[in-house]
Amino acid sequence: MRRAVGVWSRPLLAALLLAAPLLSPRALAAQEEREGNPEERRRALIALWDAQGGGAVAMNGMSFSVWLAAQGNARAALAVPVPTRGRWMSVGPVGFYGNNGLYGSLPQLDAGRVPAVAFHPTDRNTLYVGTAAGGVWKSTNEGASWVPLTDGQCSLVTGAITVDPVNPNIVYVGTGEFYESTAGCGVLRSTDGGATWTTFGTNTFAPTLASGIPFYHIALDYATAGSTTSTVLVAATNRGVHRSANSGQTWTLTTPALTFSDVAQHPTNPNVFWAIRQGVTGSATPPGLWRSTDKGQTWTTVTTFLADSVGRMELAVSAAQPQSVWIVGARQDGTFSGLWRWDDSTATRMALPATGVTAVPAVPSRLSFGDQGWYNLMLAVDPVDPAVIYLGGVRAYRSANGGQTFTEFAPTVHVDWHVIEVDPRDPKRILVGNDGGAFLTRDGGVSFQSLNRGLVTSLHYPGLSVHPTDATGVLTGMQDNGTILARNGILQWSGVGGGDGAYTAINPDAPDTYYYSSQNGSMVRVTGLTARGITNGIDANERRAFIAPFVLDPTRPSRLYFGGTRLYRTLNEGTNWTAISPDLSGGGSSTISAIAVAPGDSNVVFVGASSGNIRYTRDYGVTWLSPVSNLPTRPVTDFAMDPADPLRTVVTFGAAGGPHVFITKDGGATWSDITAQLPDVTTQAVAFGPGGRLFVGNMLGVYESTNDGQSWTRNDGMPFIRVTDLVYNARTNRLVAATYGRGIWAFDFGTDAPVLRGDVNNDGVVNAADVLLIQQALTGAQMPAGTQLFPAADANCDGKLEVLDALLVLRFSVGDTAAGACVGTRR
Repeated sequence: MRRAVGVWSRPLLAALLLAAPLLSPRALAAQEEREGNPEERRRALIALWDAQGGGAVAMNGMSFSVWLAAQGNARAALAVPVPTRGRWMSVGPVGFYGNNGLYGSLPQLDAGRVPAVAFHPTDRNTLYVGTAAGGVWKSTNEGASWVPLTDGQCSLVTGAITVDPVNPNIVYVGTGEFYESTAGCGVLRSTDGGATWTTFGTNTFAPTLASGIPFYHIALDYATAGSTTSTVLVAATNRGVHRSANSGQTWTLTTPALTFSDVAQHPTNPNVFWAIRQGVTGSATPPGLWRSTDKGQTWTTVTTFLADSVGRMELAVSAAQPQSVWIVGARQDGTFSGLWRWDDSTATRMALPATGVTAVPAVPSRLSFGDQGWYNLMLAVDPVDPAVIYLGGVRAYRSANGGQTFTEFAPTVHVDWHVIEVDPRDPKRILVGNDGGAFLTRDGGVSFQSLNRGLVTSLHYPGLSVHPTDATGVLTGMQDNGTILARNGILQWSGVGGGDGAYTAINPDAPDTYYYSSQNGSMVRVTGLTARGITNGIDANERRAFIAPFVLDPTRPSRLYFGGTRLYRTLNEGTNWTAISPDLSGGGSSTISAIAVAPGDSNVVFVGASSGNIRYTRDYGVTWLSPVSNLPTRPVTDFAMDPADPLRTVVTFGAAGGPHVFITKDGGATWSDITAQLPDVTTQAVAFGPGGRLFVGNMLGVYESTNDGQSWTRNDGMPFIRVTDLVYNARTNRLVAATYGRGIWAFDFGTDAPVLRGDVNNDGVVNAADVLLIQQALTGAQMPAGTQLFPAADANCDGKLEVLDALLVLRFSVGDTAAGACVGTRR
């Protein structure tokens, strides 16, 4: 996808620290924007990624065998050291300073969504987190740094992690995550602490294109733990409770194939397991608590609820009160339903008052438990003091009196809580995951520390923009974490807008002006420190995509286009908009999903819709033409227009079940399928690179063709991750990719002129003045005009800017060289 590029004057962090009084009311409002409706987002993603109408995002749109064939030999390539050129490399963010106001974690770092966490049973420094679409990560220093473990595995979507308490080198991962109905590929098992993995249960959990099963939780039998052949595992999924008696190698369904949203083992009786049946409107099986007395082989219902009173539920047990099971439930509409305790010794269920969970906060916009319980819900009970209970939805709460009353805890931590684990060896130590990443408390929730530095797990939507001359400059939107920007190689990025960050654009002729948007087409123009909403003239009742597209005319940057069902145009940077087309959506519930303006001719505009409808104009919108060729009736995801040939355009399509890439060489009338041997998965991005090289991004990474799509090769270096956008910048000779789960990646072509490393102010010497500039950049301060911080400030030539670089330049400036540093050399 091509977008006009420009510069911005300062990261938001500097604006907040240095010039907060200058922010306009609209800018402040943008900071406090809440994410979009998760159910609306889920439906939008299913429509885009669904494999042949299965109602869920199957394992990247293909069967497991086809998936492995599509990967080819690329797995081995992931282990090759990453050079600086000719291969994809991660460029961050390694945590970011979000801008969701009341809903983020400022001044701490956030990251992408974390639905699974696990403690090591004996080493308090070792932690595991499972991310929504970025795989499993491990820390051996209590979250100070992280390494990804599953980049080369069959799915990076994680629903559950369980570490064997007897042999902690054995780790189980349930792939697939129900929050966005994203299925996985079965169970991953490692016997060496995550260094290598084996996939099990594929035929059970991902047998066909559209029937993959996401995991809620995996409970490991502590009585049979420590074995690679005979450990009992019990898993809760959206299609029943499954059991393995051979350490995950094979699995058997032991309940009806209904949604069970949690499972746990009795703390002192290893034969007893508990599972919670989720409420589903219209189901003949009511929601309730199920019990097994034979390690999960057979089950009986011990207490039920009215189907209309509860939807999703979670359960918890405590070694301090082993005969009890605590249950939290959310209604079908996502609001708080109640908290209960089942006492097995007396076969009674007690409703706990839970006063305070739904109390309106002093600042109402901060929200309380909320109405997203089907999406964010968690529960834990202290293993030493059962009067201490933790529960969460949008916000998190703690009770010290057995559930009678609750008070909010972690008020400055990101909202939307998904998972909580209490360390059984130290109950004051609690590890949590939410839409802002992973957090740890060591004092029972009095304070929380962000563990997100080093977690490159952000979930990016399409709409990426890049800086024209600074190869590291990026402006991009994310799921529930707003829009962030980066410059000068700084890996902790800063936020500029809230909500679900969507499309962006930058004015190349007026560097202080850029645009960002959020869910449902809420657009903002920023000039310097002033932000203004720019939707005047757009029909508020007109259908538009959850992530609605808008683009900037690359030759006339005051002109932008926005798509609902009609195409809108502004000639004055968004101050006023006018519809310039009839309904181009194709009808039904379809909306415009892709827009492109020819880089050399502003009269030529292409529009695509989620129905597959394509229209184009060659006369500035006076008439709209239809292709002669038959094209897929699946979502149009992107266009790329050849800057060297105005008649040559490529279009991509989403969902599975047919070809995905087409090219026209006559300006849009006729199209040819150039999908060739590309895998049958959603293909969401396309861009022309140097010399006419063509790149597409799909659910498996980025593929390249040098012969107009006759053949394709998967690029090396990138994990098997969903690519949502591609932008090539000819001035920096860099292709940038946005991914849904593993942040931003870059591919550099050619060779740059060597730069004196450490000479940031370009005066020919490396001295303390250069150190000062690096320090200012790291704190977000405004750089002097003309300063090109990167790559000169990259003192160790690792492709990023960190505090270490400032230290290396300082040491060099006083005559102390450092082994391995490139400071003082031309590279």
